[in-house]
Amino acid sequence: MTFYILFFNSCIQSKLIYSDNTYSDEMIEKWQKERDSINALNKAVSDINPYNFTDRIRLENKPENVYRIAVLGDSWIYGDGIYYKKTWSHLLEDKIMERYPHVEVLSWGLCGWSTKQQYNFYEKYGYKYQIDLIIVGFVENDPYLGNRCQPADSWQWQKDLYAEENLEKYSELIKDFDLFVKQQNADLIFVLTPLAADSIRIAWNNAIKSILDHAGIDYLDLYPAFISEFKNFEHERLMISPINSHPGELLNLFFMNKTFVYLKSKKYLKNGTTAK
Repeated sequence: MTFYILFFNSCIQSKLIYSDNTYSDEMIEKWQKERDSINALNKAVSDINPYNFTDRIRLENKPENVYRIAVLGDSWIYGDGIYYKKTWSHLLEDKIMERYPHVEVLSWGLCGWSTKQQYNFYEKYGYKYQIDLIIVGFVENDPYLGNRCQPADSWQWQKDLYAEENLEKYSELIKDFDLFVKQQNADLIFVLTPLAADSIRIAWNNAIKSILDHAGIDYLDLYPAFISEFKNFEHERLMISPINSHPGELLNLFFMNKTFVYLKSKKYLKNGTTAK
């Protein structure tokens, strides 16, 4: 199947356009209604949360003998067109708590959030929650360093995020983020989550890996496993629907399982201690 992905992390305007597929008005309306219905359920949950996350309310003071993980992200964590409990951070919480009841996993995601906005939240509010491990769920438009809403129809805008000048500034942001996390006696991990793995996106991913390597920040690169596991899959099966390019249930399970195995291998879950 020939296709083009226009990927953005806005909760409303993300979409997938296939070059050789057309869909009836009835099918498009059906997908829109499904998206709107699920998003209404997610919003009802986030309206109760003080930061509008799709997460239960947490106390700032960490319970005794608890190891606390916070996953920072955007609509992939918040949930756009997919029930929030099926996003990979919530799936991760369920799986970890079944086996490691002393470990908490907090889901801190808002639609459209970039790494800069995630860092700003953690620096202003998140650190108060005594987090032991910060996991940044990185997606390809996270190097955005502005403060306005991200455009929903600009492929050139996305490519410009990986221009040398912007990546230099992003690299400095990452170093500041890591320094602040260390000052809180916490650890920082990036999980690089793909939606597709064409040559452009692999080049972008390599650029981010280079920044993380230079900063000495630990990361889980899911691109190789993604390519291996889904090389024979039609991309439509990995996404929520042809009008919503966010990861569907299959990809969220993939992200969760790979992250869980990685955390175990690094001994972040054993007795609530880190690999240090």
